[in-house]
Amino acid sequence: MNNKAIFWTVGIIAILLIAWLFWPNKNNGDLMPGETETPTASPSQAISPSAVASPTGSPSPTVLPDGTMSLSGELKVSDNESKGNLLLVTSDSKIYLRTSRDFSPLIDKQVEVIILGTIESFSLVTIREK
Repeated sequence: MNNKAIFWTVGIIAILLIAWLFWPNKNNGDLMPGETETPTASPSQAISPSAVASPTGSPSPTVLPDGTMSLSGELKVSDNESKGNLLLVTSDSKIYLRTSRDFSPLIDKQVEVIILGTIESFSLVTIREK
């Protein structure tokens, strides 16, 4: 391959890379980098991909009409930081949650946790007081 072909190849790749980096993405509005939004959630309910569950026992979520699931219980500070920073204690299980959002005003209160996905692998939509 001659120098002219290498120059053109590198130039095209550089242009495509720059265009990709600066091309506006109309779908992510006011979300933080790394967050996604479900079609059923409002922009204020951005889903944190860092929400991780480590259930113990067999929790029984309620399926809501919009396809999300609801878990009810008492929100506590986690007793095992390696599993999550929050702990939802339901009548039949413990669910460890890891999230970067601040739900400290809800600690030691009865809450409803709204999730999207399965109990083993989900995204946290929101936590609200009951």
